[in-house]
Amino acid sequence: MEVFRWIEQQLTPQPCSTDVLIYDDMDSQSGYSLPIIYQPFDGTKESHWADRGSTYDFLDATGGENRTLLDFGPGDGWPSLLVAPFTRKVVGLDSSRKRVQVCRENARRLGITNAEFISYEAAAALPLPHDSFDGITAASSVEQAPDPRSILAEFHRILRPGGRLRICYEDLARYQEGRQQAMWISDLDQQTCKILLYDRDIPCEYVIQYAITLAMPRQELLERLGSRSPTFSHLTLSLLKQVEPMVVKTRRSRTIHPSGKTWAHWLKDLGFNQVMPTHSGKRAAIAMYRWFSDAKRPRNMADVDDTIRPAVRLAVNLECPLELNPHITAVK
Repeated sequence: MEVFRWIEQQLTPQPCSTDVLIYDDMDSQSGYSLPIIYQPFDGTKESHWADRGSTYDFLDATGGENRTLLDFGPGDGWPSLLVAPFTRKVVGLDSSRKRVQVCRENARRLGITNAEFISYEAAAALPLPHDSFDGITAASSVEQAPDPRSILAEFHRILRPGGRLRICYEDLARYQEGRQQAMWISDLDQQTCKILLYDRDIPCEYVIQYAITLAMPRQELLERLGSRSPTFSHLTLSLLKQVEPMVVKTRRSRTIHPSGKTWAHWLKDLGFNQVMPTHSGKRAAIAMYRWFSDAKRPRNMADVDDTIRPAVRLAVNLECPLELNPHITAVK
């Protein structure tokens, strides 16, 4: 598109990995929205039931109770800090040093002592020994690595025989309806903001992401865009030329976003003995939430857990068509 062509020619974006492009600038990857980690559990909220369903999805699919788990790309400490009470040990691994720092701070604040968080260099081998983990959780994180297939190979290396990987991912099929391009604007400080642009090639399963840092307050940029909630369509060549003198730096990252079929093919090709696409614990928990009337719905976390756990166990063992891009469990 014309906008991206202009950015490439005029701003000469520097290539980088997504930790530098996005995640090192975030004080909270979740916007402080995570139940338990940032907010008290609230059984009246569907999103909190969904989060518990996702937590047990990862725990049950990896057989994680009383085992040693790796959480790849933990963000703010999810799901690592939530599954930690059920496991011997959780190691969170992230290429963003900011994310590792946030996870460590959250673990200290919550009093969780069996979760360790370490960093690694993007595109490098994982700094972990062979056959060292019983299970691995990866929540929309492998596709953020420069080479997702090589990460899967590393997972196979560090899993013990019979170890289980549970992966969910951002497939691009969800963006078919005119959402191939997108824009987000975030504050960096009172005088600086960042434009994030996404150019998705859905058939080829990859995304080009641009980060343009401007010496301009976010509010001023919104005024120039003429919208408090701008979309990609608000970004014009004319506007880019206006703000070009305020550009501090421009970066670019290319990420691969495989479909369920591609993930399954890679996992089998890399030597995993079983590759099982299944339904998700999150959807099971949402279905349970909606099944109850407001008056009869369980509210405290222990009752919610007792209610959803059988449904989650069923979901993570119930086969789902790969065409739906479901969660995948792979066994070494």
